[in-house]
Amino acid sequence: MTAASDSIRALLAPIDAHHVLLPHAVIAEVIPYAPPRPYRDAPPWLLGEIEWNDWQVPVVSLGRLGKFDRSPSSGRARHILIVKTLSESTSVVHIGFPIYGLPGLRTVTADNLEPLDAPDLSPAIFSLVRLGEDQAIIPELDELSGLIEAAVFSK
Repeated sequence: MTAASDSIRALLAPIDAHHVLLPHAVIAEVIPYAPPRPYRDAPPWLLGEIEWNDWQVPVVSLGRLGKFDRSPSSGRARHILIVKTLSESTSVVHIGFPIYGLPGLRTVTADNLEPLDAPDLSPAIFSLVRLGEDQAIIPELDELSGLIEAAVFSK
């Protein structure tokens, strides 16, 4: 196995609680922040939706979903990170995450990624990890798509 096959190119972006870590392949775009239009009776982690490239994109607070939310030191969200869900869902093709700065490209290997103990994680959060000095949430995008569908489209 070569060194290239032992690593994954990923994006690390500051969110409302730690960072979010996602494979580079699922990133669609980083756009300027626009307040999402709220959904009626949505859970607190589902902030609403924005329009992006003729898609209605749900915007999710991973900090609230994972109960990691706290006041971010950097103030208000500056951008929305749009990701492809790669789900079979026809309702949730993309998801937006508010981010508090610009994301950075990182190389992830078994040597630089440390799983952290995080009891009672939401099923929509795959793992909480440390990458270098940063703690990051790795979302489970299929599960998150299902939670969004249940919260918004099945009423």
